[in-house]
Amino acid sequence: MRARWPWIVVGVLTLIGLLLRLHDYGQSLVGDELSTLWIVENHNLADTVSFVKGDGEITPPLYFILAWLATRLGDSPELVRLPAMVAGVVSIPLMYELGLRTAGKWSGLASAAIFTCSPFMIYFSANGRAYSIMTLFLIAPFTRLVHVWSIPLGYLFRPSQIVRKRQAPLDYRGR
Repeated sequence: MRARWPWIVVGVLTLIGLLLRLHDYGQSLVGDELSTLWIVENHNLADTVSFVKGDGEITPPLYFILAWLATRLGDSPELVRLPAMVAGVVSIPLMYELGLRTAGKWSGLASAAIFTCSPFMIYFSANGRAYSIMTLFLIAPFTRLVHVWSIPLGYLFRPSQIVRKRQAPLDYRGR
């Protein structure tokens, strides 16, 4: 239980983050969200991608593909915000993991808490544009990169040590 409590706190922060983002989720669409909605509702998937690849939009097509799929779940125009909402909520535990791997559990919890309550992240997670997906795609690779650089350097230069240790016979205690 002792080692799990930070993840319980992260779970609570993620739930709080979801509730904060849901508050803005149901508001009416404005600005660029209306453009996104028009593109995904008036085109099939292939036409959406070709429209976005052309001069009609400067945002990369992944968000439009996800928004097109999300709008097929129902007839609510707010469904165009669903990919941004999911990406914004998923980013909270990833911020904890990034902080944990770089500076320890307290900085991981602090970064997750700041990310949860950040007005910019709340706004962009409830906005039907690609901002929170871009943030997710920036955070996720860094958690893996920090993980790679945290392994002992000896393993990078002596890969035979890993193989030799895995093939070693078990001692009398089963290790």
